[in-house]
Amino acid sequence: MSVAMLIGAAGVAFTGGLTRIILIMIGLDVFIAAFAIGVGGTGWLIQGEYFPTAVRGRAAALGAAADWIANFALILLVPTMLNGFGLAWLMVLFAVLSAIALLFVNSFIPETKELSVEEITEIFERQAAD
Repeated sequence: MSVAMLIGAAGVAFTGGLTRIILIMIGLDVFIAAFAIGVGGTGWLIQGEYFPTAVRGRAAALGAAADWIANFALILLVPTMLNGFGLAWLMVLFAVLSAIALLFVNSFIPETKELSVEEITEIFERQAAD
């Protein structure tokens, strides 16, 4: 995701004409694809798998609300940021945020593939005790 955004930013900042359009489109398309197969579903995964059964409904509702509020805030902020510091720097900002997201997911979100809810709960209880 970060590399794709940096390619798009380079296209905006250093090229023109058809080359610029191609680099921006490649950057945006690869970013969207990488987000979809990477950290994009993490928030929804957390809501569905990580919360104990007793609070899962309420916790998932709060998580979904936080996700949609963040999406709304981003929609409101992007035009202002675009006008404030331009598309290239906005893409660089998204590259940095992508790197932070990847580091966060790799550092704090444990793998839950083929684990039961009880096993996932045990993982988090052990982490909380440490």
